[in-house]
Amino acid sequence: MKPFKDLRRSTDHTIIAGVCGGLAEWIGWTPWTMRLIFIIGSFIPVIPGFVVYIILWIVLPVKQK
Repeated sequence: MKPFKDLRRSTDHTIIAGVCGGLAEWIGWTPWTMRLIFIIGSFIPVIPGFVVYIILWIVLPVKQK
């Protein structure tokens, strides 16, 4: 697995903030797969996906082109 320092928000695969696109690029998945995981995770009552998304939006830096 890649080091966490390579984890950045995407500027190419973005709908809202590029969090799912950045995670997908880091893992090697398609952005839509990651978005689907976040949508499904939004229905889990323990830690909703949208809360994780907002935290990652704040914490992850934007990838420089």
